[in-house]
Amino acid sequence: HNTCWSPPPRGTLKINVDAHLSSDGHWFSGLILRRSDGSAVGAATRSHKELEDANFGEAMGLNDAIVGI
Repeated sequence: HNTCWSPPPRGTLKINVDAHLSSDGHWFSGLILRRSDGSAVGAATRSHKELEDANFGEAMGLNDAIVGI
């Protein structure tokens, strides 16, 4: 797994998402939107119930980014 962040092309933005299963069974997804210089434009987190796995949690994070939570 690549653990280094790579910037988007100049003049564009990049969204990174991740998901985590907490000990109480809730999934949390998080996202961050950054410029090519690495500066953050915005970030958000959200709790989800009854997700199947981390891939689905990350997909929910992308969906949140698209609809603009």
